[in-house]
Amino acid sequence: RNLMDRIRSTEPHFVRCIKPNPKNAPAVFDRRSVVEQLRYQGVLQAVEVSRSGFPMRLRHRQGVLRFHCLATGDTRRRLEAQIARCDFASA
Repeated sequence: RNLMDRIRSTEPHFVRCIKPNPKNAPAVFDRRSVVEQLRYQGVLQAVEVSRSGFPMRLRHRQGVLRFHCLATGDTRRRLEAQIARCDFASA
């Protein structure tokens, strides 16, 4: 397989590298520097959101199947028809 096929077939996960101190000295932990890096990378905000009651993200298909009942009128009928046709099978 070529590289693009391999990339498209994966689910990306991100590794965040945090430097324990600005000088990369062993056994030295600079709290201010680490917190600043976490803040810039959005880690602290992600933890805040998770603690607020949003601990997971649903894939589109899972969201439609779970919450289509909240839709009203034509939107609900359209979603139910799409679900019946398995339009969300691969989403």
